[in-house]
Amino acid sequence: MTMIIADLRATKSMLKKIRAMGTEDTAMMLGDGKLHERCVDPAHVAMLDMTMKLENCDMKPVKIALNFERLFSRINLLPFGNINKPNDLENKLRLELLMDGNEPNYLSFYHPMLVSPIKLISSEGIPDANIPSGCLDVDAIANINTRQFKLFLKIAEAETDRITLIADHKKGKLNASFSNDYEETVSSDLTYSLGGIEGIDLKFSNKDVKIAKSLFSIDYMASIVNLVNAPTIKIGLKTDNPLVIWWKEKDNLEGIYFLAPRIESD
Repeated sequence: MTMIIADLRATKSMLKKIRAMGTEDTAMMLGDGKLHERCVDPAHVAMLDMTMKLENCDMKPVKIALNFERLFSRINLLPFGNINKPNDLENKLRLELLMDGNEPNYLSFYHPMLVSPIKLISSEGIPDANIPSGCLDVDAIANINTRQFKLFLKIAEAETDRITLIADHKKGKLNASFSNDYEETVSSDLTYSLGGIEGIDLKFSNKDVKIAKSLFSIDYMASIVNLVNAPTIKIGLKTDNPLVIWWKEKDNLEGIYFLAPRIESD
């Protein structure tokens, strides 16, 4: 049987984000050249959807469920090979799906330093996560510098637990801000091209909307954004609706993150 091939860096990046969601047992779809995962955090505040490209994976999609912590603890410690030699065996994971009749039984991972069979479990107790209707219908979309956003979140979380995002059609800017107990408001223009990075912009898909504004919890946002290995990310905003964050890590891994707004009563 031909082994399925996964990029080790993409695999570890994917697993770290799943772990940040607080997942214990997880169900994935394997087949058609990809591994797809969609999960919701225990508080149902955020949803993560990711797809990783695979080689030699022409099989029809099959649902596999496993204990996530056991998988993560083994794969996360594997060392990378030379970054300039992407086809080096130490930069790859070989995967083998073993069946028991028509049912998947084991998913084995092979690396030069480790052979790791994972016993699959029933997916019956793991609910399917569906993207809520309308979540992708945002009013404003901005391409921003990932590093700048990470830095602002780090500054903000030292003083508060929430930030406000405001997309201004007239100014053509996406602004992030927070206020502290000293009545100081700190802000960052996320459409500023920090370091001269290209592709930073803001566009409104709904021309009738002039301002899109929402409040979000920093911990949920930072837990995923800080793990994104891409120079830019795309943010979708609609007033008092879930935030949508898209990213792509090279050609191997892409994801979407949905975060519910923080609604505070007067």
